[in-house]
Amino acid sequence: MSSFRHFNCVSPNVVFSSNGKYVATASRGNTSCIWDAATGEQIFVLSHDGQVNDINFSSDGKYIATASNDNTSCVWDAVTGKKIFVLNHTGAVADVVFSPDGKYIATVSYDNTARLWDTATGKQIFVLSHDGPVNDVVFSPDGKYVATASDDNTARLWNAYTGEQIFVLNHDGLVYNVVFSPDGKYIATASFDSTACVWNAYTGEQIFALKHDSLTYNGEVKSVVFSPDGKYIATASNDNTARLWNAYTGEQIFVRQHSNWVNDVVFSPDGKYIATASGDNTSRVYDAFKGKLIFVLNHDDWVKNVVFSPDGKYIATASGDKTARLWDTATEVLNHNDTVNNVVFSPDGKYIATASDDNTARLWNAYTDKEIFVLSHDALVADVVFSPDGKYIATASYDNTSRVWNAATGKQITVLNHDGWVTSVAFSSDGKYVATASLDNTARIWNASTDEQIFVLNHSNWVKKVAFSPDGKYIATASCDNTSRLWDVSTGKEIFVLSHDDWVNNVAFSPDGKYIVTASGDNTSCVWNASTGKQIFVLSHDGPVNDVVFSPDGKYIATASKDNTARIWDAATGKAFVLSHDGWVNDVVFSPDGKYIATASNDHKARIWDAATGKQAFVLSHDGWVNDVVFSPDRKYIATASADSTARLWTCSTKEDLINEASNRLTRNLLPEEWEEYMGDEPYHKTFPNLP
Repeated sequence: MSSFRHFNCVSPNVVFSSNGKYVATASRGNTSCIWDAATGEQIFVLSHDGQVNDINFSSDGKYIATASNDNTSCVWDAVTGKKIFVLNHTGAVADVVFSPDGKYIATVSYDNTARLWDTATGKQIFVLSHDGPVNDVVFSPDGKYVATASDDNTARLWNAYTGEQIFVLNHDGLVYNVVFSPDGKYIATASFDSTACVWNAYTGEQIFALKHDSLTYNGEVKSVVFSPDGKYIATASNDNTARLWNAYTGEQIFVRQHSNWVNDVVFSPDGKYIATASGDNTSRVYDAFKGKLIFVLNHDDWVKNVVFSPDGKYIATASGDKTARLWDTATEVLNHNDTVNNVVFSPDGKYIATASDDNTARLWNAYTDKEIFVLSHDALVADVVFSPDGKYIATASYDNTSRVWNAATGKQITVLNHDGWVTSVAFSSDGKYVATASLDNTARIWNASTDEQIFVLNHSNWVKKVAFSPDGKYIATASCDNTSRLWDVSTGKEIFVLSHDDWVNNVAFSPDGKYIVTASGDNTSCVWNASTGKQIFVLSHDGPVNDVVFSPDGKYIATASKDNTARIWDAATGKAFVLSHDGWVNDVVFSPDGKYIATASNDHKARIWDAATGKQAFVLSHDGWVNDVVFSPDRKYIATASADSTARLWTCSTKEDLINEASNRLTRNLLPEEWEEYMGDEPYHKTFPNLP
């Protein structure tokens, strides 16, 4: 995700150029900005003397038009940012649009007019009059007609060549939005009378009305849009819903709820997805056919506008939090035939391994999402890991075996046998040993190259988890006998016992190996001194704790619980903040740089959080419980494993990633006065220390 920031609150518009290379944003700080969509670099600023309400590119990308409260629309050279023409109204200009061939510009104003202008000369051609402020204007797909929407409770159709009014489309409230169907045969209007109406574009006859809830802020409909194939219509309303309708029958297909007004709705270019923008500080992306929620894109204030890039790979949102943001929509699906229990990246990030209830682990190419090979067991596979050098894969299965495989060929190297289900497997840091945990009440240490069993580590109940210390000298085990135990790898001797009042579900070492953390069904996670076994902290939840992990720098601990929360704790003080889900939290992990936290939950979602603030960054949705989540080594990707029989690969590009890329192109930092203009109250600093 990249973030394009303005000095003042972003107004309701963000738009891509037709080739998708640029993003334009409009601001209440009297400016519009043009940005490089690939890097987030600001290219130039277009200034008005009042709030900028709208901005658009011409279809050939040569021109930019802006609409402002300073009573003007301006036309700019898209290459140089030079102002070419000023198009004058006698009131604030609300909207501006180019004709499909780029020869004409239409503007609408609170002076009760729409006006048509010649793009080449800037000369006014026609004035199209309403009896109230005009909110929206659009050309028909063939450019022959113009439709306008007004506070006078009408939309009107005009001949674009003569300026003649053809007919009036009447509502019982102001008309906020008007659009043509892709084939130009129909017009749809959105009104504050709680309806969107569909009209015959040739006769002006109303075909049907699409009704929203008139009891909620009068159900004002703020946006209406046709799908690219014209078969569906989506509407957005102040009744806190977006709705999908059959464009031929007017039948409502589904309703999707926000917790505040829905300000905008749009289809992806291929029609497969719908994106919404809401006053609940989110934009949401849905499957257009099933209505399934796919992403939640979070801002820190209301989201007014959302748009897809022309290729559908990105989404841009504009918000009252003073930012427009660019989001990568890419997600790849890795299919199994049953629940996916575990997912892991290879150390170099090139491969992904998954473990499933379908009796297989599978290896995938992380760049192409292609399955490379299948590693078969005789029962469900509970766990899968790579060796530190990435040359081997180890699997743990309910067929009472752990198996080691060649990661390049998929060939099975060894079978490590237990007398019960194997729940967990781990490599030592040097890759020489494998440790396994089993429901036969033992953990075992094996030579990774042979099937030689070196030691058996005994508990009095099932062993759920096994972990090596960072230096490989010790193993910690977690058991249903209410203990975690520390063992010497060289001798197999038990060093000490760490006791809980219920099953111990997980155990982990701090990065420096000085501490051990345990997660238990007794509603606690405990921090222990790895040298003495002395308990240092008790970290309390309101339900059983499923998972626990240290941050890469060892300063924080994250826990995941059946109380529907993950919690982030200061490892020095034990103080915490809470990350909430709507179901049990099964897994929690830090990004490799420690800046982000990912959680996986039975609420069918993985969530990504800012580790410093606890703010939710975005949500990744599945159709079933999410069992596992992991970052790639470079943090650019996230993989999730779910009970919906899939693992999914998601892009995780942040503002910092885009800044780093931009640093390769820029020649200097912003000056203090430029920083103040574009960044507002945020303290000045040089983003790129190596640049002047």
